[in-house]
Amino acid sequence: MSNKMTPVPLAVMMGQGVFSVQGKEYIVKALKLKHIEEFNADKMSTRIPYFDFLDKESVAKLEKWLPRIVFKGDKALSLKILMEDDWDLADLKRLWNEVIGISG
Repeated sequence: MSNKMTPVPLAVMMGQGVFSVQGKEYIVKALKLKHIEEFNADKMSTRIPYFDFLDKESVAKLEKWLPRIVFKGDKALSLKILMEDDWDLADLKRLWNEVIGISG
């Protein structure tokens, strides 16, 4: 039997990671176990496609989750702030991949 263990990324072990966009750094926190059911019910784990921005309900869900998981220093972020920081859709998709990745 092998004693090999799969390495766990440091961000997963710590429950947060650093995410950079346009030379600015953001803290991305892992989802808490108590929020996973709600996150999945909001269908946030499987999509952030461009057409979500045309649907007010999808934008509201994004606004609900961003302040829970993305921070600049100790300040929780909103979609408005990310737009002011000149994020694009590719940045947002990378962020969501990061959230899922560090959440294990």
